[in-house]
Amino acid sequence: MTASAPLPPVSVSVLANETSASAVTLQWLYDRSATYVESWEVKYRNQTGSEQITLVPSSSSTDMVEYKVQGLVAGFKYNMSVRPVVMGTFGAEVYILAVTSMLKR
Repeated sequence: MTASAPLPPVSVSVLANETSASAVTLQWLYDRSATYVESWEVKYRNQTGSEQITLVPSSSSTDMVEYKVQGLVAGFKYNMSVRPVVMGTFGAEVYILAVTSMLKR
């Protein structure tokens, strides 16, 4: 029996008020009543082109997840994706463009 893929997040956004020169905070919503998620894979390429992948634990108490991606470069654009994971089965990715703040002089 093959596990069906978990459903992707309903929406993904960047919290502008929590964006800095070296970090962005992603927030996404999903329907806990429609899909079970063990963790979330957050993926992006850093300024050198290396793929960065982090697994974020799922919460059993809320439909909203927030994750702060740190160690970024100021003023850089990052194509990021979020997808659900259950027992090694991945759901569809949802993409978002995140831009870090410029350094203040």
